[in-house]
Amino acid sequence: MSALKLGLYAFVNTSFFIVLVSLLQIVTHPLLVILSKKMIEDCTPSKLIASSQIIGFAFYFGLSGFLASVISQVLNSSFSYNFTLYTFALISIFPFIIWCFMKKYDKVK
Repeated sequence: MSALKLGLYAFVNTSFFIVLVSLLQIVTHPLLVILSKKMIEDCTPSKLIASSQIIGFAFYFGLSGFLASVISQVLNSSFSYNFTLYTFALISIFPFIIWCFMKKYDKVK
């Protein structure tokens, strides 16, 4: 969903369509939160679920927000905004690929 949203941001030209793409946040954010919560729950012992979710969300929101701003600044100064958006769209596909490999080798349910 993030790859789709970021790719659409790079593709659209007018502010009206940027607002429409932004409305995807209504779908993408709850899905990311629920699925990451479920994945953390499946990977950790029951007595550590709450702590693991707090740490996981700290990395998800805190670290990703910091790294995204630093990386986007470097890419924007060297390339175009569209290149930066396409790069982030491609980066957001990696978790899906990792999940597919984990699923193939029975590391997730």
